[in-house]
Amino acid sequence: MTTRERLLIDVNHEIEMLRQYLGTSGHHPEVGEFSEIMAPAKAYWTYPDVISPAPHVFRIAGEQKIRDLVIYHHQLLFASPLKDIFGDSEKRFEIIANRTADFHVEACGGPKYYSSVRGSASLGIRHLPFTITEADRELWLDLYAKSLVDTQFPLDAGEIYWRWIESVSLRVINRRGRALPPERVSFNQAMIKARELAECAL
Repeated sequence: MTTRERLLIDVNHEIEMLRQYLGTSGHHPEVGEFSEIMAPAKAYWTYPDVISPAPHVFRIAGEQKIRDLVIYHHQLLFASPLKDIFGDSEKRFEIIANRTADFHVEACGGPKYYSSVRGSASLGIRHLPFTITEADRELWLDLYAKSLVDTQFPLDAGEIYWRWIESVSLRVINRRGRALPPERVSFNQAMIKARELAECAL
């Protein structure tokens, strides 16, 4: 197990720091905000395996549907508290969204649009310049679930696709602010929540 494969936390110390910090300051860190509550490394949390999408995701959904999903998700991100990751330039946003779509098309069994130009994705390294917390990941996943519903992504491909992005999302977190490991979110949980939110919006 390499250092990159685990997060190190002193659980008891971090819980106490969180209790004191939140109990006395009256301030709760917002999504995307850097948390200084970082405890010394004593306990291990191990990343689960990344579950790669099967090639039939591409065969079932097709390239355009995958692209539509990724672009729509990025549009939601750009209108969310996570928009700072794209900067203020719409042109930069468009480049990132299309580049990510290339990556997802290839990962799902399509043409090698991404690796032929940019090589390995190295998602953790590429996201290091940005502060990404557990709360950021949760919002990112919520918006992905909404995107799957709103774009009517095929369910028989959606579940496999979700298992991939959900497991990958754990490895992009680079600022821990909680003592417990990040919460896992199943496809069924995500779909139920997305549909409930859609009904509330009607």
